[in-house]
Amino acid sequence: MEKLIGVWRLDSFYEKSKESSDWVKWRGKVHGTLIYTMEGFVSVGWTRYNTQNSDKPQRTTFYTATYEISSGTVRHTVLEAEDHTRFGKTFTRDFEINEGKLVLRGKGYGDNMVKLEWSKKNDPEGSS
Repeated sequence: MEKLIGVWRLDSFYEKSKESSDWVKWRGKVHGTLIYTMEGFVSVGWTRYNTQNSDKPQRTTFYTATYEISSGTVRHTVLEAEDHTRFGKTFTRDFEINEGKLVLRGKGYGDNMVKLEWSKKNDPEGSS
């Protein structure tokens, strides 16, 4: 659990459809922050854009949840969210941490699977 604790910056966003076994990297830019606390809370916020030059978000997700870890999975149970249909729902993600990188995989919106790659932030000023 201690390896998850801290602030993470979103590096990459991938999707995989039911028809494909290949992960496809999102073609536009992505921004996001993921924060895990020692007390068992997680805060998630990410935005993806249609292109690298777009200023109009294609999808934005924000929620605060509690989390539980169990053998390679983390479960987020939503307390607050930008989408009221998420309240109280639990999202299970497979995860792995290696050399300051966190990879989360699970079901996204609809039937697609998503993979999000995060880097650990060590600089509180946000320059890392």
